[in-house]
Amino acid sequence: ARHILGSNVYLGSLVDLEPDGLQSTNADGDDNDNTDDEDGIAFTGPDDTGILYAGYSAIVSVTANSAGLLNGWIDFNADGSWQPSEQIFDDLPLTPGTHELVIIVPSGAAIGSTISRFRFSTDPGLEVTGLAEDGEVEDYQVEISDQLAFDFGDTPDPAYPTLLVNDGA
Repeated sequence: ARHILGSNVYLGSLVDLEPDGLQSTNADGDDNDNTDDEDGIAFTGPDDTGILYAGYSAIVSVTANSAGLLNGWIDFNADGSWQPSEQIFDDLPLTPGTHELVIIVPSGAAIGSTISRFRFSTDPGLEVTGLAEDGEVEDYQVEISDQLAFDFGDTPDPAYPTLLVNDGA
């Protein structure tokens, strides 16, 4: 994915220039060699750790500096490529400012590290790769877990349901 710079359409407050992709396992290759411009997306889940949990909703906080269209993908099966079913945002119109967007992490999502990609542009119909006339692409490593932590009550069960098996707390 590549975007032509100069239009003042981007995510967050920074955008940087690269002569070519600067790939890395953690999706931060350009940050190690350039400005850390991945500042337009933040993940929060049910516990505010930034970890996504299989089978649960999560919040994707998106900061846009202008009006545009958001496309986003998460490699939920962690196979190294994005499938059409892994697109979480499809030409979602955004206005300037921060937007709290809800996604559902599939219950069958692979547990562990995976990669997400977000493209923001005025061009509609962007795919996961290819050229856009304006905007920005931001890639992020994300963690997916199946172990959501809870704080339960301490009352005697089953009289006062406390255990999960009794639909408690």
